[in-house]
Amino acid sequence: MEDYIQEIIEDASSTYGADFLQKITLKLNKILNADYTYIAEADEAYENADLVVWVAKGVPSETFSYPLKDTPCSDVMCQKVACFPNGVARAFPDDEFLADLNIDGYIGTAIRDSRGRIMGLIAALYERDISEEQALISGLFQVFSGRIAAELERAKFEASLENLNGTLEEQVRTRTRELTATLGNLQAAQQQLVESEKMAALGRLVTGVAHEVNTPLGIAITAHSFMEKQFADFRRQVDAHELTIEDMESYCDSTRESLRLQAFNLNHAKDLIDSFKRTAADQHVLEEETINLRDYYSDVISTLAGVLNKKRVCLELDMPEDLKVRTLPGVHAQVLNNLIENSARHGFDANSGPNRIFITGFCHADGSVQVDYSDNGKGLDAESREKIFEPFYTTARSEGGTGLGMSIVYNLIVQSLKGQIELLPGDSGVSFCYRFSSFAD
Repeated sequence: MEDYIQEIIEDASSTYGADFLQKITLKLNKILNADYTYIAEADEAYENADLVVWVAKGVPSETFSYPLKDTPCSDVMCQKVACFPNGVARAFPDDEFLADLNIDGYIGTAIRDSRGRIMGLIAALYERDISEEQALISGLFQVFSGRIAAELERAKFEASLENLNGTLEEQVRTRTRELTATLGNLQAAQQQLVESEKMAALGRLVTGVAHEVNTPLGIAITAHSFMEKQFADFRRQVDAHELTIEDMESYCDSTRESLRLQAFNLNHAKDLIDSFKRTAADQHVLEEETINLRDYYSDVISTLAGVLNKKRVCLELDMPEDLKVRTLPGVHAQVLNNLIENSARHGFDANSGPNRIFITGFCHADGSVQVDYSDNGKGLDAESREKIFEPFYTTARSEGGTGLGMSIVYNLIVQSLKGQIELLPGDSGVSFCYRFSSFAD
């Protein structure tokens, strides 16, 4: 079973969302030699279920909805596992679906959200008796149900954030139309739009961090579930006086590896959350602080991994390890956030490549600090280069762009850092250079 778990983890670890759910269902279907395998979400009343993934005879097929009443799935909604090694169609004569597919064996496992509430199930259907296979099937389902639940929750959370961002962007567009007719209120309305853009950017940041944190947490949950199963088997052998030296060594080896995997991924999740907490707080509390610029930029970049991974961007940071400066950390976090999102949104396609961003920094003889930012994306046309820092100028108005991103960058560097920024000439990609001085202690 351990080999099966490792195989599934390796095959699905690089995916997320709908791709992850489909890949893990296909893998389980193949390993368990099932005729049909599916993941379904139940409604609030547990009356109906919507299939998220439906694999029939090894092939992903069109999903559908079905009522839970008088089906074996209704048993899953009431308990953790429902298993019918054979005769399931006879046990549920009102379930025409089982009869139509000639199903004999059935195993279903509940999927619980982070609050412990059943949100759906994963099930395997067989046209044969599965009495000899039910332990393996049930074990694998229980091991991966937590990871599947985490991905379903993440997808719901992401959808809610997208709806929130959509609402914010609609507010921005509405306010822009109002500004056209009421130039007298331009200054106050512009400030409100800037704050809305910051909130939208923070929402996208939360989405990316949520995905990045879910990956190590999912692996840690999987390792924990596996250790629970291993311990149950170990306890059974002890109680039955069947434990051998080989069994003990196998248990110790598998537990040691699972603990190592769990500790590594939990620490990784903790580091991501710590970085996010620091940079998110800094963006709202603009206080002077002496920071190691290289370390701080690394923290900010780690919170933007979701944005970079979505467009398959490789970011290279080159700064002296001892570059310390007294400045406003939150301003740097907002500047980096806007620059990187601007490159990812406008400069790169997910299928192009290699997509790269380069950030270098160094200290001048006069004590001022210079940061060079560049990407190898699509670049800018002549009009865009001329208007890049103008408020409300955007080439993506139809996609919900507000045109405030680079204007915010300009104002933050010039007004908050008392520095300067310029767009450097070039035929490809986009390059910026900004320079600022350390604040006096």
